[in-house]
This record gives sequence, C-alpha cells and structure tokens, in this order.
Amino acid sequence: MAQLKLPSSIATKSDLVAVLRNVEVVLDNYVENRIRQQEGVDFSSRPDVTSNLAKLIAENKLAVSVEVLKSLAEWLEHLNQHAPVVRFTFASDPDEEFIARLVDWLRTQTGQFVIIRFGIQPTIAAGCLMYTPGKRYDFSLRSRLLSSGAVFAKSLAKILPAPVPAAQTAGGDQ
Repeated sequence: MAQLKLPSSIATKSDLVAVLRNVEVVLDNYVENRIRQQEGVDFSSRPDVTSNLAKLIAENKLAVSVEVLKSLAEWLEHLNQHAPVVRFTFASDPDEEFIARLVDWLRTQTGQFVIIRFGIQPTIAAGCLMYTPGKRYDFSLRSRLLSSGAVFAKSLAKILPAPVPAAQTAGGDQ
C-alpha cells in the first residue's frame, strides 16, 4: 500500500484501535453479505462507518475494496504495534483542536506516525510534561516557579505583608 496519511483526528491509541476495529467490522459485514447472497437470502446489512475511518479513506483517496480494506487493516495493526507513543500531562483537559494541532506538529517534525497519550495533573499549574521513550521534558509553570525559587520568594516578599512577630499576637504572652 502506498504511503498513507493518518488524519490528526486519529491521535491516540484508542482512536487507532477504534478505526482498526471498524475496518474489521466492515470486512466481516462484507463476508456475511456474500454468504447470505450465496445462500439466496434476500437481505444485506450495511456496517456503520466511523467518521475517523471515513476521514482516513477520504484523505488518502482510497478506492474502497476488500483488498484495500485488508491492506488498511494490516497497516493499522502495524501502527498499533510499532508507532512511537509520546505521552503528555496537561494542567487541564485539552480541547480536540489543540490535540489535532499538536499531533500534526509532532508528525511533521518527526516524519513518523506518532501516537499520543495524555493525562491531567492540575498541580503543574500551566504548560505540560512530555514523556518520550527515553526522556522526560518539563514545560510546566510549576517547574519554572520552583527553579527560580529565590526570585519567586523575593517577589512574594514585596507584595505580602510582613509577618507579625509571635509576641505581638493576641495570646502570645501566655
């Protein structure tokens, strides 16, 4: 099969597996309909095609046939087993448009069919953590604040009131 493009809407492992399963359902449905036809049964069913499978077929201008679908299933299974996975942790849930832009950028920069996984960790405040198979990158606001602790403490001291000595507090002379 010629070099295919994976749509950015197929960004995660679960997206990839869902499209693979959809291709398998379409193939199974074709076989079932052929058997019904051979047996003289006047009934055929049409499988549901997900939007991601439809995008994959449309973007690659595939002429749908049993052979093409079998090749597509093999290619998707290969990606499922071998595509590099980059994991991200964000401070809040990213929207679909952001994920699509991120996946497009990663695939353009690496020249590979990168798949992402992502999770949420509010304690990073803003930014993200990125994990590749051999390295961890911290692009969070939390790490920036912690790495510049002296500057941060000096800034806080300027805006916060001075602490009240213990002897001057009510009940401090007990």
